[in-house]
Amino acid sequence: MEASERLTATFDALRRRRPDALQSLDAVFPELSGTFTPRRTLGDSGTTPNELSVAAAVALLDVAAVEARADLDEVLSVLARRTRALGRIRLGAAAISTITTAGLVGLILGNSRHGQTAVALIAFVSALLGLLSVYLEDFSGGEGSTRRLRDAMTAQVRKLVEAEGQAKLAKVTGDVKDLIASLNVINTVFAESQYARSVIGLSV
Repeated sequence: MEASERLTATFDALRRRRPDALQSLDAVFPELSGTFTPRRTLGDSGTTPNELSVAAAVALLDVAAVEARADLDEVLSVLARRTRALGRIRLGAAAISTITTAGLVGLILGNSRHGQTAVALIAFVSALLGLLSVYLEDFSGGEGSTRRLRDAMTAQVRKLVEAEGQAKLAKVTGDVKDLIASLNVINTVFAESQYARSVIGLSV
């Protein structure tokens, strides 16, 4: 399996975020030569991740880890803004509902039919807004809902931290297998981040 296929999400993300870094890696490490150019034709032999030298794996890890964190930060920033906006909608809907309920009681006691109808309509609309905000945050899009995406991206942050810790130890010991394992974890982080980016409308 080619490195460009095995670590596709990483290479795709780095092409988008740091094409300059990829060009530098391509020039410095022969085993990565051509990895960052358009895909080879089917059947071509290429470098597998396990054939990477320690130096090449470390260099790729250093770039990938930084950019994976930046990618996650960008996604989480958008999700946080959306969560705050939905929270404000719910708060506003609840406040309007409370005010109109009190107003409706007063109008009932005052026996104003037009006033009762207007206040009831406002209360109904505010309730709908509250329900809509809950739907958008918790249920809209299934796995792509704002809440689930935020939880998934938070989990990816933890995975990235663990991969970085494993990579630091592997750099000291020179264990290329652990370095490749860390690269594979970061690749899954990029894959999840790219999915979230596509759902929330960021470039992929």
